[in-house]
Amino acid sequence: MESRKQPPKYRILLVATVLLAAFVLLIVQLIRWQVLDRDRVLPPQASAPTVSQRRGPQRGTILERSGQPLALDTYRWEIWVQPSLVRPDQAPALTSQLVQALGPDLTMAPSELLQLLASGDTTTHTLARRAPELA
Repeated sequence: MESRKQPPKYRILLVATVLLAAFVLLIVQLIRWQVLDRDRVLPPQASAPTVSQRRGPQRGTILERSGQPLALDTYRWEIWVQPSLVRPDQAPALTSQLVQALGPDLTMAPSELLQLLASGDTTTHTLARRAPELA
């Protein structure tokens, strides 16, 4: 007795049919779990609304050997100015606003700041290294 070999076309069709049936079965199960049996599958707490808040890392202060801080938990702002971007007629008003906002964090005297802003210098100058956020 000789066994007849099936052509490859029939075997490919059979494998494709089995894979399609498995895929359809998987989709039907997922729909059943997500839609029909949702209350049974999920615990009651999981369906309650939640509120999440972004929380930064709490690592504490990291100091270098000499005691200077390398990393802090609080934000520190550095404020710079490029005098060439300030019009000379705005220099006095801007100086008073900066002195009022930065206060003791200002790295130069108000008279020096006014002179710097009126100079039209193209380099960038640091006004405060550890300014508060509200400044």
